[in-house]
Amino acid sequence: MVLEIDVRIFKSKETLLENLPKLLEILQTGRTLTVSWPKTQKDIYQEYFKENQKIMNSTQYQALLNLVEATLPYPDLQSKIIVTLTLYHVEKKQFNEVLKFVKMLNQIKMATSLRQQYLYALKYLKQNVNEINQIDQVQIIIDILLYENQISKEELKQFYELKKIELEKNEQIYIWFVEKIWNFEKNNFKLVDILFYYYANQNNIKKAEQIFMVFSNIQNHQQIEQNQIFDQFEFYKKEYEQNLVEIDTLSIIFEDKNATEDTQLLQQQSLQSITRLIELKQKIGCPLVDMIYLYQKQAQILKFKHDLDSAIKVLLHCLELIKAEKLINYNSRIILLESLCYDQLGDYQRSKNLFQEALQSLQDSVQLKEELKDKCDPKKLIYTKMYLASTFYKLKNLEQSLELFNQVLKIQQHEDYESHLIGSTQNNIASILLNQGKYQEAKEFCEQAIENIAKKYNDSDPVMKKVKQLKDKIDSSILSQKNQ
Repeated sequence: MVLEIDVRIFKSKETLLENLPKLLEILQTGRTLTVSWPKTQKDIYQEYFKENQKIMNSTQYQALLNLVEATLPYPDLQSKIIVTLTLYHVEKKQFNEVLKFVKMLNQIKMATSLRQQYLYALKYLKQNVNEINQIDQVQIIIDILLYENQISKEELKQFYELKKIELEKNEQIYIWFVEKIWNFEKNNFKLVDILFYYYANQNNIKKAEQIFMVFSNIQNHQQIEQNQIFDQFEFYKKEYEQNLVEIDTLSIIFEDKNATEDTQLLQQQSLQSITRLIELKQKIGCPLVDMIYLYQKQAQILKFKHDLDSAIKVLLHCLELIKAEKLINYNSRIILLESLCYDQLGDYQRSKNLFQEALQSLQDSVQLKEELKDKCDPKKLIYTKMYLASTFYKLKNLEQSLELFNQVLKIQQHEDYESHLIGSTQNNIASILLNQGKYQEAKEFCEQAIENIAKKYNDSDPVMKKVKQLKDKIDSSILSQKNQ
């Protein structure tokens, strides 16, 4: 048999597509067909890139470096080359070069898979930044992370506090860090004070004035005349110092555990003090994460004064502030604080018999805690799930309530909770099973509950009496079922 081979050379892939019907006819005759077309410049660059992709020496590195500019007309290929070079410099811990290539990549649209590799490299930098001793190298890494939105305000501030002593040895880098934090907290006068005096002393009056004008516009929502800036700054500084003194005084009053005034007066003082404290801390630009507990305390006092409506409004306002803050400062700490606010809100809504609203609040809290995974104390998740299960029970949704109590029981057993607490959950499960008519299962859980609760409480204790009453109801139901 003679093998017939047809060779067709096309000028481009487009020509190939046009001739596909004819090529199909040839293939159907049983002949072998070889198709090719001239290599494009991109094809040549692609092959050259593959040959040098695993950088083993300076020659290969230089070959890829030369390709960066040559592949400018082909951004998809160029981005692959730059990511390869970026990862190479990450491994070598040459952070200046990493920063250079990161800025180039920021101007190029990358494929999702490629960007994942790139972000992995940045994550590596972030995890190892504390190992870098040279503060100028640290600055470069933080700049990369900020550039790519891979570090939150909270993380930036934590790092600043950790390296503060070293930062203060290099005034320029110290100011750079302060200014990066100020970009998130333009209402924070403490930062404005540092930056204003620094630039003023550097004779960079324009920069000093710009920083203060931003702060002033936030405070007053109005422009200040150019010739009034320094006078206004001194005015704000004096007011800021007075506010700090009042904040310290109010904090002492609020935290004083040995007050001798009567309860009614103390309650009134506490509410007035904390309300004023919140107002002052807002005025000096205190970060929200350091104020959330004040809103929670304010709500607690209002609840204690039987003003649940106002307490709920305070928590809803706080949650709105948190949502806005998360847009620029998304981190595990603020997520946990948000979930705790939802816990408190759900509790207060339950007290008002707003069970549907409480259900939503507690579900939001569970979702946030599960998002945190190992960063959240299991006890906090148990607390929320128990309240959520009880809320489902109030709404007659026994299936959901049972499922959640079973989840709580599983966590309690895994975390080696005290027996009486496990017994309390088993008692709740038994109660639901009784309501569902599952008497035998209810009996088993109730007997386990009695055994566990007995390890802390005796028969005369109200807790034990309650669970034994449930056991009597279950036994009675089983007996009635047998007699039918």
